[in-house]
Amino acid sequence: MGRMAEVPVQVSHLKAQGRRNYWKADAALAAIESARAAGVDVHFDRYPYVAYSTGLSNLFPASARAGGTERFLARLADPETGPTLERACRDKVALLGS
Repeated sequence: MGRMAEVPVQVSHLKAQGRRNYWKADAALAAIESARAAGVDVHFDRYPYVAYSTGLSNLFPASARAGGTERFLARLADPETGPTLERACRDKVALLGS
């Protein structure tokens, strides 16, 4: 786009979020290097947050958080729902990467 419009390019918040997307970082950097080699003025910045800048509760399913903090904490403490919520949280962390 920058080459066709003859303008500099700024890629804002370049990232490959989650382990399943890590390989895309190499492809994105290769595309930027290729454009630079072709004479396009390309720059980028890195998204500054590793966890969406949110609270830890967002690692749990929305259904677990429904009804407010007290109900959420009760579900975590419940021997029937707590282990399921813990697994869901661990799965989300594994998906997003650490």
